[in-house]
Amino acid sequence: MVNRGIYSPMAMRQCGNQTIDSRASLLTKTPSSVPASGITYLHDDIGLLSRFIFVIWNPTHSRPKIPTICRPENDTARTRNSCTARNRERRGGLNGMKGVLALVSVFALGCTEKWGDRAGIEGDDKEETAANGEAKNKVPDGVPVETSPTVRGSISAFLSSSSTIETEEMVEIYPRITELIEEILVEEGDVVQKGQPLLHIDDDEALLALRESEVHLKHWEAGFRRVEEMSRMNMINDQEFEDQRFQYDQARLRSERARLELEYTVVTAPFSGIITERFVQVGQRVSTQTRLFQLVNMDQLIARVFVPGQRLSALRIGQPATITTDFLPETSFRGWIKRMSPAVDPESGTLKVTLGLEDSAHQLKPGMFISVEIITDTHEDAVLVPKEAVVYEGGERYVFIVRDETASKVLVDGGLEDSLNVEVLSMIDAGVPVIVRGQSGLKDQSRVRIIKRAGRRASRAADSTLQEG
Repeated sequence: MVNRGIYSPMAMRQCGNQTIDSRASLLTKTPSSVPASGITYLHDDIGLLSRFIFVIWNPTHSRPKIPTICRPENDTARTRNSCTARNRERRGGLNGMKGVLALVSVFALGCTEKWGDRAGIEGDDKEETAANGEAKNKVPDGVPVETSPTVRGSISAFLSSSSTIETEEMVEIYPRITELIEEILVEEGDVVQKGQPLLHIDDDEALLALRESEVHLKHWEAGFRRVEEMSRMNMINDQEFEDQRFQYDQARLRSERARLELEYTVVTAPFSGIITERFVQVGQRVSTQTRLFQLVNMDQLIARVFVPGQRLSALRIGQPATITTDFLPETSFRGWIKRMSPAVDPESGTLKVTLGLEDSAHQLKPGMFISVEIITDTHEDAVLVPKEAVVYEGGERYVFIVRDETASKVLVDGGLEDSLNVEVLSMIDAGVPVIVRGQSGLKDQSRVRIIKRAGRRASRAADSTLQEG
């Protein structure tokens, strides 16, 4: 509805953030309810508009006159017509006032809804801000920590050293005669057995020498038989008999030597093993100073380490050891003390210890650099805590155990120690959670909040606490 007859400046009113022009406002919205927060604004607007209405209704007077109903004094036709006209006029005025009041109601309710909506939004914002502030100010109780349970397992002490892999049987093979190489029968990496031919040397001269020696042997053998018969008949003296026997023996030895040199034309393996290197070529002339092959028995790997003499009492023959190498980082090998030197080197003060190595898969190779851990002591069924859980303070070692979300500081009476765990001799049972993250700066009986529980594994069989190289 549009009121086109209003031109007073008081027809303008600030309603919230919207200017309401009574001459041009389209009042099409009727609120179903008025929020309580808009009552103040409704009161102010109605007071202003009521004054505005009276100005419109009676613009020439400072105070409006209340219309009355006309009643004729004399019941004549003239007086009746006059009252009827006046009453019609007054009813028109009242109808106009009703229209203005309708305008006032719609305007007031519109402003009220506007202010009520704004107040409702402000209230919601305040509630949301309060809720957010509450959420931000809400801090979980306890220091966040990560725990890991203690476990039962074995832990060992060891002596640590380093060495290079060798073999008990490793030889360089040389020829026994001087001649040309006729054929090479094996190559590097070949596995050979004891007595297997490795190389053929030209045997022509050796065969001729053998035949020649056999001819001479037959000649001197026949002569010796005759002289021997004559000696029995006392037909020759003893000197002649001895000279003849000497010649026969010399011929026999020359024949055996020739046969042996023929055998030397075939070079054979002195023991079973692997050809690790070949030094010659076919057609090459070799002598007794020429290297032909390097042969290694891979089943007899050893390592020599030098242990401080003060540790001699902790060692014995057959004592186990663990072997590791950077060439095979995910694998460890078993070893044992094979023999020990009976004397200590006076210059270094060390004792030479030879270790045997087990490697049925032939993964270890001679020349590999290895780390050796000789086990000197082992504790079975020990309570182990992670090494990362230990806190050092004032020369003592402590761990924090968690009970009922409270961290208790416990002195560690340590036993053996390795790269992963520490043996605990104090009253800590297996399965007790100990703090492995977040214990730095933690106080005894502090409230904690466990954010992660880590898994655990026991020590490997050959870890240690004593390391000497």
